[in-house]
Amino acid sequence: MTKSIHDYADGKRRVLALIEARTNRTGSIRPGMAEPCWEWGGTTVRGGYGQFRLHGLKFYVHRASLEAHTGERIPDGLKAIHACDNPPCANPAHLNAGTQSQNMQECSDRGRHTQGRKTHCPKGHPYDEDNTSEQQKGRRCRTCHNATCRDQYARKAGGGK
Repeated sequence: MTKSIHDYADGKRRVLALIEARTNRTGSIRPGMAEPCWEWGGTTVRGGYGQFRLHGLKFYVHRASLEAHTGERIPDGLKAIHACDNPPCANPAHLNAGTQSQNMQECSDRGRHTQGRKTHCPKGHPYDEDNTSEQQKGRRCRTCHNATCRDQYARKAGGGK
């Protein structure tokens, strides 16, 4: 079971007080949002996500905010997803529980997925309908793949060097 602020009698109260004290709620309103982000002003980790300690354990601010404001534990296997695309945001109106797959789909739909924005492979071949094959882990350039296969075949036929 994933750790939760609800595992502690004072968890919800302490999280709400911490969010009140360490967030800036006067920022600009992001596209598609009705109210501003609550920018976390405390410790952040890679990617800009806020983090704090409660009873010696580390918690992400956005997860704790969602749990504290809804009064419910985020079910195992789900994540707290930012609708505002702003990692330090703790505004519960900008958060919802969802799967990693849903998070990545939203990322792609909004044009934030860095690989999805690339128009050419590292060797300069276009990612177009004719030259791209979809793989389980992303796209593959057919021109580069075919060249690699030809090189491997030639090495095997020529004695393995």
